[in-house]
Amino acid sequence: MIRERLWPTVLIGWAIAVAVLLVVSLSDVRGLAFPDPDDAMRLVEARDWIGGQSWWDVGQHRLAAGDMHWSRLVDIPLALVMLLFRPLLGVAGAEQAALVVVPLLTLLAVLALVAALTRRLLDLERAKLAVLIAPLSVPLLYQLRPMRIDHHGWQVVLALGALHCLVARPAWRSGAIAGLCLAALITISLEGSPIAATLCGIAALAWAFDPGRRPALLGTVWSLFLGVAALHLATRGASYAAPLCDAVSPAWLFVLGVSAIGTTLATLAARAPLALRIGALAMVGIACAALLLRLAPECVAGPFAQLDPLTRTLWYENVSEGLPLWRQFP
Repeated sequence: MIRERLWPTVLIGWAIAVAVLLVVSLSDVRGLAFPDPDDAMRLVEARDWIGGQSWWDVGQHRLAAGDMHWSRLVDIPLALVMLLFRPLLGVAGAEQAALVVVPLLTLLAVLALVAALTRRLLDLERAKLAVLIAPLSVPLLYQLRPMRIDHHGWQVVLALGALHCLVARPAWRSGAIAGLCLAALITISLEGSPIAATLCGIAALAWAFDPGRRPALLGTVWSLFLGVAALHLATRGASYAAPLCDAVSPAWLFVLGVSAIGTTLATLAARAPLALRIGALAMVGIACAALLLRLAPECVAGPFAQLDPLTRTLWYENVSEGLPLWRQFP
């Protein structure tokens, strides 16, 4: 992805960021002071999986209502690092190693993608500057710091991966890779769906203005649909048909399938005027929205609409990242 001349800069920028993060996070790692309760729960998820809990069972049965809809995909790198370091550091030491190694490797992936994306859009020198500037973003670095092991860092990686492919030379392969990145993004967390919808919308509009981009667009929408379907089946097992609002469910799979079919049909209008091409794409979007409303009306109020009123008031209403923009805490 990145030519050899860029790797030294990527590694230098990463090493500087790692040194700073290790210094400021050392006490947190020693004391297991997680930035967020979800990070602690993610460690428990990986620990239980290693301890024998089923791949398809992500529930926390110690809790009174332990049903959870998290994705096992995020547990894979944590479990691998924990198992790798256990013979050397023991169980507790291996867990601490995973709390440091996994976020920092995620940071490396982000910097590599930032470099590749900047080089593709601009040039080598600006790509080098981007690598050194990116770690100065506090919100970004917060999601990639040691102890931050929940899914947010991987969301950044997958979104950047999809964007990198979409600005590449338009071809079926680049579109397919972008779609697979978005499929993993949605599978990890349904909150990635606005990102997926935005990037797919950009790819669709790019085709409307340049019908020669049809292979890239179809590669994106079809690999997104098929990728989500495959990952959903692989990670949910017998509960694949559960009607959920906070994770992928059959309703979402139907919508993605209709989107892929509708987009394919819309691209047959390649010789039509621009307005008609855009109109055809708009009809696909309207059809998908109507289908989602028909299949999952209970989800219109949000992914946690099924919470009982007391839980919603005492817990969810106090979680700022789950609230609309206009209700964010100052």
